[in-house]
Amino acid sequence: MKDEIIKVLVFKISGEYYATNIIEVERITEYKKSNKIPDSPEFVEGVIEYENNILPIISLAKIFKLPLSVIGEESKIIVAKQDNSKIGIIVDSVSEVKDV
Repeated sequence: MKDEIIKVLVFKISGEYYATNIIEVERITEYKKSNKIPDSPEFVEGVIEYENNILPIISLAKIFKLPLSVIGEESKIIVAKQDNSKIGIIVDSVSEVKDV
């Protein structure tokens, strides 16, 4: 069996490093405050306008019940895509793209 190398995006949430397949990432954008949605789940921070559409913004820290970080200069939104839908994920910082 041939070894397959994949590229992953390494990012940080609540002091811990995580990674996702770069194929699932459409863009990394600067953090911008989202508009709250009434009666949405706690992990949904809100929505922002993205490419003339509405992009839901979620907090993985809240999903994983991690300590919440303060939004700072290095905070980013990773726009992740799956099939025909997209979501924005708040991260503390983006580190690098690595071959695995």
